[in-house]
Amino acid sequence: MEDKRPPRPAHSALTDELWELMQHCWLREPCLRPEMSQVVQVLNSKPYDEEYKEWIQDLVGLVDCLDKVHHRVSSFRSKLKPP
Repeated sequence: MEDKRPPRPAHSALTDELWELMQHCWLREPCLRPEMSQVVQVLNSKPYDEEYKEWIQDLVGLVDCLDKVHHRVSSFRSKLKPP
């Protein structure tokens, strides 16, 4: 697997902190990536212009959904492991 990442888009809602968070989410080692709860916390803690607030809320909803899926998959995998 190649470690290619997209370049930083020029968007006023993409702060340095959000870009850094995104880069941490792409780390090759999953154990080094932030927990979804940390991602949601960062996204919820920022004051955004009204123009971007709905976009951020949608993103937080997606992250929350992905976190739930991750937990369900982990639970399912643990049940598949032989004793």
